[in-house]
Amino acid sequence: MPAITLGAHQQNRGGRLRLSHFIALAMVSIILMFAFGVLGVIWSSRNPQPQTTLADLTAAEGNWRRHGPASYDLELDKVGARDDHIEVRVRDGQAIFFAVNGRQPEQRRLWDTWTVPSQFEYIRADLAREIPTENTPPLIRAQFDPRTGIPWNYTYSGAGGFQSGWKIQRFTANP
Repeated sequence: MPAITLGAHQQNRGGRLRLSHFIALAMVSIILMFAFGVLGVIWSSRNPQPQTTLADLTAAEGNWRRHGPASYDLELDKVGARDDHIEVRVRDGQAIFFAVNGRQPEQRRLWDTWTVPSQFEYIRADLAREIPTENTPPLIRAQFDPRTGIPWNYTYSGAGGFQSGWKIQRFTANP
């Protein structure tokens, strides 16, 4: 009789082991799914563009001077402290229209602030900022059009998670 009891005890214990194996496998699966999810988010949000240098900017400005149109319309979305939609119309190198989020500012002096040459000035100013030695330098990335030099995307990532920049949504050259 003791042999029968021992056999039943072992069989019951085996069932528990199978249940505990199932629970452990489920926990490991959940942990792995979470880890792969985090890696997926990191991978998809990474910016593959290298750090922009002064030489990159100088080359883009040269391309703009040689191949950029004197008359154009552009729309860009600004990101950072304010997420604005900017519209600019330039004719013969002069801004003739400027609007922020559909509103035209009263001060005419603001109209040139988002022309392509002004965008180059913003990037140049960010590259020239002096960084205290105890801080890490900002990460500055720009994607310039290889022919015209237009800064299609620009991102400035600074200390404390501060980020600003823009993305040109539409650019149309006008004859």
